[in-house]
Amino acid sequence: MAMRTICVVLAMGAVFAFCAGVDMHSAVVRAVAAERSGDYQEAVTLYSAVLSAHPENVESREGRGRSYFALTEFGLAAGDFAYILRQQPADEYSKIWLFLSKRRKGDFASKKLDTELMGYEGVAWPEPIVEYLAGRSDWETMFDTAMALPGTDRKRAICESAFFYAENEMVLGEAVIAMGEFGFVKASRCAVTPPLRALAQYQYDTLYQAGFRPKPSA
Repeated sequence: MAMRTICVVLAMGAVFAFCAGVDMHSAVVRAVAAERSGDYQEAVTLYSAVLSAHPENVESREGRGRSYFALTEFGLAAGDFAYILRQQPADEYSKIWLFLSKRRKGDFASKKLDTELMGYEGVAWPEPIVEYLAGRSDWETMFDTAMALPGTDRKRAICESAFFYAENEMVLGEAVIAMGEFGFVKASRCAVTPPLRALAQYQYDTLYQAGFRPKPSA
């Protein structure tokens, strides 16, 4: 595989350039590992290094967007997901992340946000998440649709419903409710992608450190 030189400028008292011949695949693997471990600042640095040489690399753009989101850099996260959508307008998950990034940034211009989720032409899932976030259905409908899916699709959809429901509750200032859903997603029984599980863990821990506690089970 062709080698690429990726230069990262680091500031630690003095600014210096660190340049190394790095195989792009290996660089992405390291960035993914950092994201999955919850080291989002390192993930941003590594993903950015890849993107400086390969701006079209969608995996790195998605990963950096999620990492910015975790670090509450919602404007930067929105920029990455908007970039992906310019290249891949039908990317349903990037639409969801862009929507949430703008909402968390405080962009409540409803007409603009609604139009970003209108005209959705995706498969059966995750369209219910889009419908819920756009305010065209409620959370019960989203979860009921997830429950009706077969096998592993059902498990994944239930967990994604819980995660994005939690993120929407964060927008609404309902941190305790969100914490309970993040706790569900981070549990080992939840069939969800590793980046989403790691982010749920990170969000849960951040809320815990801020003094929030989930409501005890009835």
